[in-house]
Amino acid sequence: MFRKGIAVAVILLFIGVAFAPSINAIKQYNHNFEHNENLSPIIYRRHRAISINGNDDFTRRHGVIRGDGTEENPYIISGWRFNGRFQYTIDTIRWKTFGILITLLFGDVESAISIKNTDKHLVIRRNDFVRWKEPTPPYSPYGSSRPNHRAITLNSVKNVTIEDNIIRDCNEGILCRFSNTTIIGNEITAIHGGISCIHFLDSNEHTMTYIQDNILLDSEGYTIIGEYGVIENNILDNCDIAIKTGNSRIKYNLVLSSTIGIAVAGPNCYIANNNLMQNNVGIGCYWPPSNNPIIVDNIINGNNWGIFCIGNSQPSIHYNNIYGNNAGLRYDGGKVIDATLNWWGASNGPGGAGPGSGDSVSSDVDFEPWLTEPNPDAGR
Repeated sequence: MFRKGIAVAVILLFIGVAFAPSINAIKQYNHNFEHNENLSPIIYRRHRAISINGNDDFTRRHGVIRGDGTEENPYIISGWRFNGRFQYTIDTIRWKTFGILITLLFGDVESAISIKNTDKHLVIRRNDFVRWKEPTPPYSPYGSSRPNHRAITLNSVKNVTIEDNIIRDCNEGILCRFSNTTIIGNEITAIHGGISCIHFLDSNEHTMTYIQDNILLDSEGYTIIGEYGVIENNILDNCDIAIKTGNSRIKYNLVLSSTIGIAVAGPNCYIANNNLMQNNVGIGCYWPPSNNPIIVDNIINGNNWGIFCIGNSQPSIHYNNIYGNNAGLRYDGGKVIDATLNWWGASNGPGGAGPGSGDSVSSDVDFEPWLTEPNPDAGR
């Protein structure tokens, strides 16, 4: 009887740890959120992982603090802290100790917030995601799994905005599939799973992803990757591949100290008014089909290679300030690319295959005429 009593107490303890923070936080903070949109500084309350599948799952139990899902009054998920270390501990206990009971309570957790199959308007705002990663998968009788390694997953959703969240020390940040999403004003740091900070998949001209005004720091793998996006006014520092995209507009971004600043990985890219500084490669056009990107009005300074193009890439490169790089423009291909009307750091034009003392260009580059002074409208 004594042992049974201890077992029951332990089970109740874990149930309380999992559910009490969510319930108490809703009771204590719901009134404040309903009447004060801009709490500053915000006080985060811990919440278990949230999984919403369909329009009927937007409830208080799933972290929704207000709203009715309309454009005028969207559902709001806000004010929560998702601690992956806590969830990972529960997963480990689940497999090794309580088995089916804990599985029923917690399920197989991959993301802190997972939203699927809804057309409701939703704002995920001002939450804190920390250590949502997988150091070592726990033992599973059903084979290996990848619990709690991503902060947010969206799949087949419309009308979702992710804004002003903090995502740090996770394996992956945000994954969007078949979704129309706005990702704005978030701070995403220390993503060391070698995957991505923001990954938008299976998008098209009808499900554009808008990625604006975010700060992305210290990232391995791909920082922003996908097709059919608007990527504007972000700051990316100390990344591996900072931006890799096709069919996208990339404007007003600051990219620093990364392996590749902007990697063109598909057609129809418009790259304008970015600052690309101190990277190994500022802009790379070498993931086929990377044909015909338009590269205008950028500042490309202090990189190893300012622009590096290979294969059948045929970019149009104009009105950029390309200077102070070890090499201004390198092209390894069999055609001639149009790089006229750029500033190469010297009034007498580019060096290398060019006649001047500015940044070097390689052969098969049409650089005449060039700008004899910097373009004042280039950059952010």
